[in-house]
Amino acid sequence: MRVGRFVGFVGILAGTFAAGAAFAVSSPSPSPGNTCRAGERVTAVVTVEYDKAEAPDVAGVVVSLDYPGKALTIPGAHSDQSVHDRVTNLATGHDAGIFECADRDAHKLGYEDQLRIGLADPQKPIASGRFARVAFDCVPGASRVDALPCSVELTTNTGKPVTTGRCRAAIEP
Repeated sequence: MRVGRFVGFVGILAGTFAAGAAFAVSSPSPSPGNTCRAGERVTAVVTVEYDKAEAPDVAGVVVSLDYPGKALTIPGAHSDQSVHDRVTNLATGHDAGIFECADRDAHKLGYEDQLRIGLADPQKPIASGRFARVAFDCVPGASRVDALPCSVELTTNTGKPVTTGRCRAAIEP
């Protein structure tokens, strides 16, 4: 039965990337007086946390990372290889799990402004901690940001949603 529920989660993960879901969005925090230079990259590290007592067996994580699409970009679109090349799995010990990402225009602004990152692993619980690193291109002249808003969806290996999840996306210096 666990495999069936896990496969169901993978289907939800795939459907989420294909169809997209609406999430509440807060604005990124600009760093006043700092502007991007040509060829500069901005790296964000996403951390996921949850109450392990509530869910010792988290098997699926989907993060929605919002970013200012006119200030930060990722080459390519949707789940192109160039998008995957900019996202690194930092969840220790989950190299055999399914790690996917997709860039999209979540807020219907005419440009990509959200990256969805998912990891599913029925073999080993996904621990709280560092989840992913994302390398953005910084648009020359745009104001830098010092943080990016994100939200997280978690599920156990039996398909139960985890309600204590939270995420944080910090910009590396």
